[in-house]
Amino acid sequence: MGSIYTTKECMDDLKKQHGIIINMASNAGVGTAAKGTTFYSMTKAAIAMLTKRLAFDLMDWHVRVNAIAPGWIESDMTIGGKSDEEVDKLRESFKSKTELNMTGKPENIADAAMFLASSDSEYMDGQVLVVDGGRIDNLTHGL
Repeated sequence: MGSIYTTKECMDDLKKQHGIIINMASNAGVGTAAKGTTFYSMTKAAIAMLTKRLAFDLMDWHVRVNAIAPGWIESDMTIGGKSDEEVDKLRESFKSKTELNMTGKPENIADAAMFLASSDSEYMDGQVLVVDGGRIDNLTHGL
């Protein structure tokens, strides 16, 4: 609900300033096959749809709305409080699920956000930019 409340609170200013909204979704919301993530995935899919609908609803005010759908990112959220051995296992597991055989860093998501906030993406609206190293375990050909 945070994305909804934040957008509603800022709506007037966004319209006046032809603002840019960058929502944070997840690759889980576009189709990864990780077990036990059904409800998480559902909420992230809702963010993707919110992004598309807001882009449509705000087009008259030239407000661009896009989202980033990260894959597994090495951060305090994913590795904090875990032993080195646990982190190594997680890292190897997620690396093996990407075409690039790597895990993501917070900088990868920051770079995507900078792109979406810049004029380099001026022709993008209502899009979900997946930044996940080419995750291969999506639901269309899950493992």
